[in-house]
Amino acid sequence: MKKTVSLCDNRRFLILYRKGRKTAASSFVLYIKPNGLSVNRLGITVGKKAVGNAVKRNRAKRVIREAYRLCEPHIKTGYDFVIASRGKTPYMKSFFVRDELSAAFEKEKIFLNS
Repeated sequence: MKKTVSLCDNRRFLILYRKGRKTAASSFVLYIKPNGLSVNRLGITVGKKAVGNAVKRNRAKRVIREAYRLCEPHIKTGYDFVIASRGKTPYMKSFFVRDELSAAFEKEKIFLNS
């Protein structure tokens, strides 16, 4: 992740949940908000209730992180993203999640070529 740093502060997550734009897909919910910086910030949330045990939660995070890594060169900078996983994410291949993520970015007009 070249132009992306990790979003760690709980307060930023809550701001994105309340004030960010929301786009839903079958494997995740994407929250987007401009941050006014020259980098993007990414946060990934995977709930125990929705996804399951630690093995499934870690797999979901890996799949989402890889999908974002493949989309990252085409994303505009200056945004905060939170990707909240849904229950079927650990069972999906990363290229399916990547296709859904790129479609969500295109829908929100975040891709450089859109």
